[in-house]
Formats: sequence, structure tokens, C-alpha cells
Amino acid sequence: MVFETHLYSWSGIGTLKLKEIWSKQPLNRICANSIRGLDQRAGFLTTGVNAVPLIMTEFGFDQTGSTVEDNRFLTCLQTYLVGRDLDWGLWAFHGSYYFREEQVQLDESFGVVDATWHNLRYPNFTDKFQLLQRKNQGDHFLLLVKLFPSKLWSHTIFDIAENHSQM
Repeated sequence: MVFETHLYSWSGIGTLKLKEIWSKQPLNRICANSIRGLDQRAGFLTTGVNAVPLIMTEFGFDQTGSTVEDNRFLTCLQTYLVGRDLDWGLWAFHGSYYFREEQVQLDESFGVVDATWHNLRYPNFTDKFQLLQRKNQGDHFLLLVKLFPSKLWSHTIFDIAENHSQM
């Protein structure tokens, strides 16, 4: 059994529910409070005699301009993930939705790729995630995402998965 958890800068830890808290309090204080809250909610599962695997299945940041709040949150969270050697998943890869909120091609500002699915939305994306991409402790399952030729961007994820051996 593997447990999972989600966290965003606006998720709220205890009574702290504002994204802006990341720029209104000293980073060491808000980060310590956030980590304490995360440990109380989920991190405790990885410690003790009955420890179980935990994966941070969803976190992310607005990749259109990377706010101060998102940068501070991301630094804190990456430190936590590396320190606890947790595996993770980022929201989201896609740059737009086919249909969402009654709109066609709605932009996903948290997407790794832009709305055309041809370019990284945030040019420094790979630099920002270097620390998390390293192997830190034990053996890990590593999922690599390859930016496929543009002719495949219009295909669904299932089509890409079915066609990966042809690339």
C-alpha cells in the first residue's frame, strides 16, 4: 500500500490558508510551520516501525510568471521532499484542456508546456527541478517525460503511450 498527499502554496496548513502568507512572513517561519503541518497530516506515515511509502502525487506552481509566493513555497517543498527522499508528481504537464469550464482550449497556467504544447511554459523549468531529479538515497522508479515531435501533441495521452515504441 502506498499513501499519497497533495500540497500547493494556497492549500493551507492548519489555520494558514492564504497563498500570500508566503510573502508576508519570514520564509523560515512559514516553511517550518508548513513542514510541521505536512508531517502531522501525512509525513508521519513514513516513520516508525509501521512506516509505509508516501508519494507527493500533486503539487505545482503558476508557470506563467512564477510569483514570489510560489517560489518560496517550491523551495520549502523541494527541501522537504529531498530531505525525506519522497517521490513526487507535478501538476500538470498539459498546456491546455480540450474542454473545461465550458471553454474549448482553456489555458492551464500550471502546465509544463504552453498552450501550443510545443514549448516549455517556464523556460527555467528543468533548472528549477534539478535537485528533485537526482537519485538521493535508495532505488527509485523514475518516470522520464520526453517532449515528443510536434505532430504528436494533438494526440491524447493514450495515443502517445501506444506509439512510444515508434519514436
